[in-house]
Amino acid sequence: MAQTPESLDGLVGCAAGGDRRALESLLLHFHDPLFRSIQSSLSSGSPADITAEDILQDTLFEAFRGIRRLEPRGHQAFFHWLKAIADSRFHDLIKAGRAQKRGGDHNRITRAPSAGSTALSILGRMAGPDLTPSRIARKKETLDAIVHSLEGLDPLRRQVMQMRFGRGLSLREVADKTGKSPGAVKMLINRSIKDLRNKIAADFGELSAGA
Repeated sequence: MAQTPESLDGLVGCAAGGDRRALESLLLHFHDPLFRSIQSSLSSGSPADITAEDILQDTLFEAFRGIRRLEPRGHQAFFHWLKAIADSRFHDLIKAGRAQKRGGDHNRITRAPSAGSTALSILGRMAGPDLTPSRIARKKETLDAIVHSLEGLDPLRRQVMQMRFGRGLSLREVADKTGKSPGAVKMLINRSIKDLRNKIAADFGELSAGA
């Protein structure tokens, strides 16, 4: 069932009160428009190493971390809050890149990945013509299924997925930390995404595209 403005407003209130499921439902609902908004903010002159996917992952993490400080004012204000986080993160990355070019000692913010934010980032990557966030959003157990499926990966692939999608590290950073080439890291990620996607599709394939 599609979310109504009233139900979305209710989810915002619940999420601000600490309901993780409500926040996950909101982030699933706003995933696609938020990603499009981020893409539109990246001009042709933006640094090549700053991607919409990286900004989205950082935004999801910050939303999980800062939701309890949000004053619930409805779903439209919530979406503006997400866009403000994304815009702030984009400008932080620009400044960090400039500092690095000047010889500054830049390190990506150290953070412990949230299982929820990691699963949401992976869900966004899994989206495709036969499996989209809108298709499975009404299944509350989907994100838990992704977390559970991650635990079933071999240790290296699980580590790579957590670094890439949980901590938002770039392919080069993951490669440096694992001793693999960026190409090998990309292959591991693609294999893992395929395995997770097949598992979720098998479990939730009965959902209609309009669900």
